[in-house]
Amino acid sequence: MKLPTDPKTRTQILAFAGLILIFLLYLSYFGLSTITTKRKTTQTKLVAAVKKLTEIDRTIKALPALRQSRDDLFWNIQSAATNYILYHEYRNYHLTARETLLPLAAKMGVTIDIPKEGVIEDFPIFSPKTTNTVAARAVPQGPVKTYTGPASTVFALYPVTLSGRAGYAAILAFLNRIESTNPYMAVSELRIQADPKSSEEHEFSMTLLWPIWKTLEQKPKIDDLIDPSQDYDNASESP
Repeated sequence: MKLPTDPKTRTQILAFAGLILIFLLYLSYFGLSTITTKRKTTQTKLVAAVKKLTEIDRTIKALPALRQSRDDLFWNIQSAATNYILYHEYRNYHLTARETLLPLAAKMGVTIDIPKEGVIEDFPIFSPKTTNTVAARAVPQGPVKTYTGPASTVFALYPVTLSGRAGYAAILAFLNRIESTNPYMAVSELRIQADPKSSEEHEFSMTLLWPIWKTLEQKPKIDDLIDPSQDYDNASESP
């Protein structure tokens, strides 16, 4: 196609063509910019999706360990509630303590008695600080204990004061047996009095602090726990 020979007409045509070219370049620029923006947005969403899938995959792979941890927690709670926390359905802890400790001492060859009921105490969340002063050591009942921090809302302490007669080795063996039988029990006081008539046996007394449930309703029931011996996944899928 030949341009007109008239200079004015030719200039108008060239100007019009230039405007069209600029307009096309403008459209092309913004079109590419929009495509680039959408591409960046898509890439950002893709990266986020890959990250989420990675987290889900990590969680799925961790499920066996989580289930094992759940199972261990179940058995630990059941064992502690059954074997280590002093319990009596009518709160007669004195009777339960005698039924537990007297046979244990008899097996060790130690004769003991638990003549009095204990007075339930709060279970401090923080360990008691012992005041180690001359005045405190002079007090017949032992050092002064200053409890700091709030008390447990789940547990309390039942003090069991027992007395007996045995040799040093038998007393130590009895204490070791108590510790191995119930690691939750603590010895708060121990007194050994020498007998001038016998060098082999001595009078002794001790106070044990035994955890109890603050209220009987707080004792875990098996129905309240997830029993790992049951397959709940398959049970939930069955009609």
